[in-house]
This record gives sequence, structure tokens and C-alpha cells, in this order.
Amino acid sequence: MADSEQIVISDTGPLLHLDELGHLGLLKLFTLVEVPKEVIRELGALRYNAIQRLPNNVRVYDVSCSKPPDLLQIASIIDLDSGEIEAIALSIMR
Repeated sequence: MADSEQIVISDTGPLLHLDELGHLGLLKLFTLVEVPKEVIRELGALRYNAIQRLPNNVRVYDVSCSKPPDLLQIASIIDLDSGEIEAIALSIMR
């Protein structure tokens, strides 16, 4: 990875609020935006058309089988939703 590459992993919240503001295009400032499938599912449930507006540098990953047991235990204690859990799991995988 080159020094100038900017890769981010996103949960549903930032994508949802950027869409509410009409600024999903700001995601193009990053080289790559990685999101788990569950985040796309949550976003679609809240703002279906936002999915079509995501820029082409957004990549979707299936991490449903890659959640470390420790993460699931912590998630139950601090009440994380499934999109947050998968975003954290994706960041651990990267």
C-alpha cells in the first residue's frame, strides 16, 4: 500500500448521515471505503436509495463468519448492534 492511500472502514452511521446531507460523494476523498454487508443491510433498511448513491470506491465484505468470540462477548456487554460488530470485525481482519 502506498503512503498516500487512505483506506477507511465505516459503520452505518457515517454513511447514513452523509446521505441525509446529500454528501456521500465526500467518500471519494478516500482511496477505499470498506464496509461489511451488515452495514449495507442496515443502510438499505433506513435509506434504500442511499445504496445506489454510494461511490464506486466503496467495497462490501462478508465478515459474518469472521467475528472473534471476544468481540461478541464485549459487544453484548456494551450493546453494539450487528453493523458495529461487523465493522469492528472487518477492522480486525485488515
